[in-house]
Amino acid sequence: MKNFTLIPAVLLSLTSINALASGYSCTTITGTINQLAPDLNTDGTPACHIKQAQTVQSILPDEVFLFPFIPDFVPASCFYTSLTASLGRRAVTGTVYSGLTQNSPLPLLGTNYQFSAASIITLRLVSTGSLVGRIFSQDVIIAPFEFGPTSSTREFVTVVNGTNTFNGIQGHIEVLGNLIDGDRAFTGKLCLPD
Repeated sequence: MKNFTLIPAVLLSLTSINALASGYSCTTITGTINQLAPDLNTDGTPACHIKQAQTVQSILPDEVFLFPFIPDFVPASCFYTSLTASLGRRAVTGTVYSGLTQNSPLPLLGTNYQFSAASIITLRLVSTGSLVGRIFSQDVIIAPFEFGPTSSTREFVTVVNGTNTFNGIQGHIEVLGNLIDGDRAFTGKLCLPD
């Protein structure tokens, strides 16, 4: 019984300390992200735009993408999609380029596993089309790997940095469901240094 009173007290004190010393201003982001598509060139060859972006290599230098190591007969390891969202009170649209990373096993469907990836999320204001900035993330897709609108698959996106307005950003986004077979809702919190 002592543990039940101790745990909430510790959690409360940690959250209070974090709130007082954070030095960040946070805003919510919610919206819909569209079904993933392979990131291909017009001739059908893999494009893998995320691997080509020099900023990704400088911000996430330890990421090893699977693209160069996967034979042509295996489904794509680089993806593209788009999103619409509310970032605080602003309406934004975005593009997302993602690539599976070295931590990704290639297991058989139906087994418990997780995929890892890295992503570039580019956001623009709906009202003007102006670039808000780019967000760089490290992502984990959690088992069970299920299909359909009621899928319990989750993707956790850890925001590690960004450009323009998002320079120094941190935060998290959770995608609710499997993006391979349809559009999905997402929600998260993005925090910028004060």
